[in-house]
Amino acid sequence: MSAKKNQKWIWLIITTILAITFIVLYVIGMPNSNIKRNVSYSLWFVNRESSDEVFGYVNYIYNTSHLASASETALYQSILSQLVQQPENPKFRSVFPKNTDVYSVYMNDKTLKINFGSQFYEMSEYEISLAKYCIAKTFSVFDNIAEISISVNGKPIESNNAGIYDINDYITEHSQLHPQKTEITFYKLTDNKQGLKAERKEITWYPHNSLPEQVIKKLLEDNAGSAIPAGATVNYIYQTGSTVYVGFSPEFGSYTNERGTLAMYSVINTLASISDVSKVEISLSGEMNYISNIPLDTPLLPNMSYVYKE
Repeated sequence: MSAKKNQKWIWLIITTILAITFIVLYVIGMPNSNIKRNVSYSLWFVNRESSDEVFGYVNYIYNTSHLASASETALYQSILSQLVQQPENPKFRSVFPKNTDVYSVYMNDKTLKINFGSQFYEMSEYEISLAKYCIAKTFSVFDNIAEISISVNGKPIESNNAGIYDINDYITEHSQLHPQKTEITFYKLTDNKQGLKAERKEITWYPHNSLPEQVIKKLLEDNAGSAIPAGATVNYIYQTGSTVYVGFSPEFGSYTNERGTLAMYSVINTLASISDVSKVEISLSGEMNYISNIPLDTPLLPNMSYVYKE
């Protein structure tokens, strides 16, 4: 009897150990309570359209069904990687420069700490405020995040408070942005179409979109005296430093003679009238490398020799 009792106790101990092991492994493998599987999160971007609606969101599905456990850090990193890219919806745009690196994302108490690459500083001060708003608005749905801390290459972007800002306060303070007015010199064809003439105009523009993008839009919309070939559209436009990069559809290269030169410098001279723009690089989708012997895919200075003085 003694041997049988000992055997039962041994099996009871083994069963208990196995049960405890199973429970521990299950708890470790459980998804974080803040992370749900296959949930749609709202990612906030800047509205491309010139309207009072500065920001808008697109839905992003975070799929963790293939993971044994869902990590908060993995979710936050995934969201940031989407915010720095251009969204598929053409109505919105990311203010972050192309190929912005996100080196690290992690939680420290109630603060989400983000470390970006040096591309972050290619944005203007105003664009940085837009980027901070989009980050705050996107992460405001997480109850465990109260503050955002932004660094670039490991150094806080603001020395006075270590780059930390309160999510709700920032959203409230920056929810309303207003249009601005500025004067731009537009370069259009002369009446005899042999040169360019300058027309100084005051335009109303929305700071949440790039000024070069809105200037080109107005240049294309004003057909009277336009030097740009009919049917030409803009594939992309962005500014890095003092250089603006514009990608046109193939129709922009319709003129290969002097009219092609005038089309090029209509765009370059107009964009260069913006105070912080000194050069413009024009590219075409297709295989063209030159227009009227002027190289494409090369930053060019404005050229006033084609402008007729009245």
